[in-house]
Amino acid sequence: MMRNATHLRRCAAALVLIVALAAGALAEPAVTVQSVVIDTPILVVDATATPEAPQPTLPPMQESFSALYAENPDVVGWLEMAPNIALPVVQRDNSFYLDHDFYGNSSVSGALFLDSRNTLWPADTHMAIYGHNMKNGSMFGSFNNYRKLSYLQKNPLVTFNTIYADARYVPFALFDASMTKEDPNYFRLVQFNFDEEHPFDAFLEDVRSRSFYNIPVEVGEEDSLLSLVTCSYSMDNGRFIILCRKLREDETPEQMAELVQQATEN
Repeated sequence: MMRNATHLRRCAAALVLIVALAAGALAEPAVTVQSVVIDTPILVVDATATPEAPQPTLPPMQESFSALYAENPDVVGWLEMAPNIALPVVQRDNSFYLDHDFYGNSSVSGALFLDSRNTLWPADTHMAIYGHNMKNGSMFGSFNNYRKLSYLQKNPLVTFNTIYADARYVPFALFDASMTKEDPNYFRLVQFNFDEEHPFDAFLEDVRSRSFYNIPVEVGEEDSLLSLVTCSYSMDNGRFIILCRKLREDETPEQMAELVQQATEN
């Protein structure tokens, strides 16, 4: 939890400079906001670079999002998980929705938002959604419940429907990590696609080794991943991350839920 207004202003300035997530607490007894800071590589412009390829043609937006889109054209999806999370997901920059709600009103709770660097269509291999860890349980304020294996087993699936397609996900790694590069627990969250420099296998091995639980869900390079990110104060500049894998076409929610029942503590 942010301790005072000075800390809040310092955090806000850092967010604008390094594209970060989530927030600080106002001095209200009933609401606590925790913050997320994401490392951002420096953009270098190469004057000799070739022009970018034409953007792909986007599919039509799903009719189910028409009403939400009319309220806010920043909407990109809808997230459901556990008993109390059923919220729209927006995408703009990585700062506006830290302290504005879905309707654009000033709000300490902010809104759930997709990382501004993520591409929704065609979708990146790995996407990240950020939300405040609110003491009153709103946004991602119930995430600490997932530190109990029994809670994960009762709530084994995540739904993230985008404006273009519906999808279900299953958690396969849950862990705390630091966003401070010098910290031994540092984790480079902003790996949205993988290559020889940042191989998928190394990423997967890393997150599996960090996870509180051993969840027997198979994950491969062709899978789509989703990180749900909020604050953690178990370490310096900490984040609590629930990393999920999209269900494959030949899998059912019941099958994946059964695999989560087989999870054990690491």
